[in-house]
Amino acid sequence: MTSGISAWGELAAGIAWAWVELEWLRLVVVHPKEDTLFYFRQGQLEPYSPPSYSPVKVRDIEALFEHEINNLPVLDLHRSGPRPQAQDLIS
Repeated sequence: MTSGISAWGELAAGIAWAWVELEWLRLVVVHPKEDTLFYFRQGQLEPYSPPSYSPVKVRDIEALFEHEINNLPVLDLHRSGPRPQAQDLIS
């Protein structure tokens, strides 16, 4: 029997994975040694080259998350009606 917490975690992971498979959420990963990008598409990782990419070395990941403001809240993905513009989400 699974605990309620792990069941919710499994459900959330399943939903997130479905979003990736449907390409509603795009998954791009960085090779840790080569600084190359790979895009998960149609069940596999393929090399990816965006129009411009310059990997940035992050020394303090917590500080990066604390100061990042250009994210679309997941709550807005579930609302009906017109989607907000990114500049409208920044307070």
